[in-house]
Amino acid sequence: MSMEQLIVSCDSKYYWNSYAHVNIHEEMIQDEHRTQTYKKAIECFCRGKIVVDVGCGTGILSLFAATAGAKRVYAIDMSDIAHYARYIVEQNGFKDIITVIKEQVEKVYLAEKVDVIVSEWMGYNLLFEGMLASVITARRFLKPNGIILPNQCRLFITAIQGDDEFILRKKSFIEIYGNLDIIDDICIVEPSIQNINPSRVVSTHCIIADFNMLTMKVNDVNFTSPFTIEIIQNTQVCGFCCYFDCLFYGKAHLTTKPGQPTHWKQTLFFLKNPLKCKLGDQIKGLYTCHANSKNPRNLDIIIQFSHINQCYKIEYHLN
Repeated sequence: MSMEQLIVSCDSKYYWNSYAHVNIHEEMIQDEHRTQTYKKAIECFCRGKIVVDVGCGTGILSLFAATAGAKRVYAIDMSDIAHYARYIVEQNGFKDIITVIKEQVEKVYLAEKVDVIVSEWMGYNLLFEGMLASVITARRFLKPNGIILPNQCRLFITAIQGDDEFILRKKSFIEIYGNLDIIDDICIVEPSIQNINPSRVVSTHCIIADFNMLTMKVNDVNFTSPFTIEIIQNTQVCGFCCYFDCLFYGKAHLTTKPGQPTHWKQTLFFLKNPLKCKLGDQIKGLYTCHANSKNPRNLDIIIQFSHINQCYKIEYHLN
């Protein structure tokens, strides 16, 4: 079974229903940086074009495209939110321009090729529960010179210092269960999703993934990437922070880095014990990401690294 087939087979009612509720879309729409970046990019590229919006949700990106002068827009979403999108489109007077299709992209047929694919497909840590496979499948709709918004996505890693939240998580477990060795593992194995203050970043950053949306394959989510980061102050490193950027052909730039609040936040990978580091120290390692074998929308991540001749390896599960 191919990765695409596995993803489709795992598309349970739970997954689609999770996107049928207005509150999750409200959170995304209220993410001003996300919304305004897409609006700017769409205004630059969609005038007079035929557009497909993959995973349209409430239809906000489709409305942006229609308002920007798109010739036609196909708004596709499998969840019941598509019914709301259809109503919103009609209420805004764009039913002759925007066609809402409630179906999986993999099963949709369009009678014409499109100029632009737009999709807000990214999940936590870029790839978690994202719709990447659907966007890649939708490339069959593109004209030979068609474009995808965003066209490039990059994943970064950096080191972070002291974390009160991690200490509190461990303390709460110990208060309930006692001082068990397994507590450390429970707190560490699952990454934490949160917006952190940029003052907690204590190293340079390194790109660990760089995806071209026009050429990448579904299996590219399985990768191992080397990284080297340099410590910028004397500190104790408590873990790693990952965030991503999305580029729109140089016309707009979406970032989820610390200090730029978004609904994606940052993904924190804690260490079992803090790492004492000095200014100028280097941490070299390998970041390995694999789609989970049972549910490819989940991620299994391994971070191996060395610091002053000591080697470490920690496995994480983003579920």
